Amino acid sequence: MNKLLKTLGIAGMAAVSTFALASCDGTNSDKPMITIGCYMTRGNTYESLINYLDSIKDDLNFEYETVLVSQTDANANLSEFQTRLEAGSKAIITMMDNSSENTKAILDACKSADAYLAGWQLDFNNSRNTPEIMNDDHFLGTATDGDVDGKGLGEYFFYQLVASENRNIVLTRTPVYAYPTGKQATDEFKRLADAYNEEHPDDQFNIIYANAKETGSEDYSYDMGFGGALAATELQKWVAEGCDAIVAVNSLANRIYPTLSSEGQADNIDLYTVGWDEGILPYFGEDKTIKTEGQSCVETIVYPLIMCLNAIRGCEFTDIPESGADGMGKFVIGQRIMVDSDADIAAGAENCMIYSGDYSASRALISGEDLVAYLGSSEGASWAKLKGLIDSWDEEYVLYRQ
Repeated sequence: MNKLLKTLGIAGMAAVSTFALASCDGTNSDKPMITIGCYMTRGNTYESLINYLDSIKDDLNFEYETVLVSQTDANANLSEFQTRLEAGSKAIITMMDNSSENTKAILDACKSADAYLAGWQLDFNNSRNTPEIMNDDHFLGTATDGDVDGKGLGEYFFYQLVASENRNIVLTRTPVYAYPTGKQATDEFKRLADAYNEEHPDDQFNIIYANAKETGSEDYSYDMGFGGALAATELQKWVAEGCDAIVAVNSLANRIYPTLSSEGQADNIDLYTVGWDEGILPYFGEDKTIKTEGQSCVETIVYPLIMCLNAIRGCEFTDIPESGADGMGKFVIGQRIMVDSDADIAAGAENCMIYSGDYSASRALISGEDLVAYLGSSEGASWAKLKGLIDSWDEEYVLYRQ
């Protein structure tokens, strides 16, 4: 199984202190409300999240609520979070960064309520280079959904295709303003394909859809927007040019596969993508249409959750690094757990909440009882120890416990 490049480290990380706590004025007897802004209310990630939080909330002594956040309506998100803060929520964990201005407004609302802001499955692309946000004591960082640079994902897909017989490729993604790593991935795929073509004159990749042909841009990927199935007319253009594979660098299987099926192309075109949707599982496998899927584990929610609980209780780690020029200091990388074989699917069903089908917390990577040792009030706890826990959740461990 090909692996995504592992993150080597976070730039700007300060030297790790041997002591965990700057202060511990609160206790774990405090039972705060945590508001989690999700951009979904169904599916494996959401159902796993609810099951996991329910399984750990008593051990960590907190309450939570989820609210639906919008990918496009920043004002609605601000209003929703303000309402929750006014009702007594002590922390906001969000999956959406609409803009630096909006994130700043949400952070200001948290500060006014003596509450905190963090992210989950989010890289704060719009706000990451805003020191006013990243260095604020009330901003506690984030656990991302994969690398913050899409090159590693582009490389993963490219070598999947090298190992296949597919050579006539369409690259697809969602809008750059919201998910810039998507275009970084398609750009890297195109760069690697060009280099490969120079070295292999008898084995050529053909990137079929090229915006450059139509607009003069350097974008060789097709933007599918945020909603709706792939248009049949678009697919037929690709078929006419010999398409034998679609590489979707964002979670697009449930929008692309139905069109492949309805247009009679599911047996002719392979689909490589990320994300996960139980509805497409019957079409995933080595001898089926969908060849890859993948996302980060739901358990990475423990990073922003513990950071928030520590701050609320006055038990913050002393070894939290400064944000640095790139804003990455308080970030940890939630590694994508890519599945690209029947063996991976079987292992995921056995060992991984998000791939299990029943999303049971019995498969969780860590229990609430064991998580207590990572709280700031626990002896030996530190930011480095918490980050190390998240870093240990790579594909081999999550799928195969190796």
